[in-house]
Amino acid sequence: MHVAPGAVLTQEDKPGREFVLLLKGTAHCTIKGRPVATYQAGDFFGELSLLDAGPRTATIVMDGPGELLVRITAAGLCHSDLSAITGDRPRTMPAVIGHEAAGVVEDIG
Repeated sequence: MHVAPGAVLTQEDKPGREFVLLLKGTAHCTIKGRPVATYQAGDFFGELSLLDAGPRTATIVMDGPGELLVRITAAGLCHSDLSAITGDRPRTMPAVIGHEAAGVVEDIG
């Protein structure tokens, strides 16, 4: 899915259910208005909302044009996936966890 410069991918304190993998472009992350990180191609975010369905902990905005490979809204996780998240079973990161997923098709092309 292609995203425009300035597109808000996640908004702090708003509900979130998507996992996002950034395929092209860069995005900046803020918490309470303070810059905390920059994401680039290959980085991902949103995995916590798949686990707890709680509000987003940060706002992430595209710096320029970009492309998202996946927008997942739900994923089934097993015990080994949860062990990787907690660190009990280390995995090479980044990794996309879950054995099945559901999402929204935003663009075809």
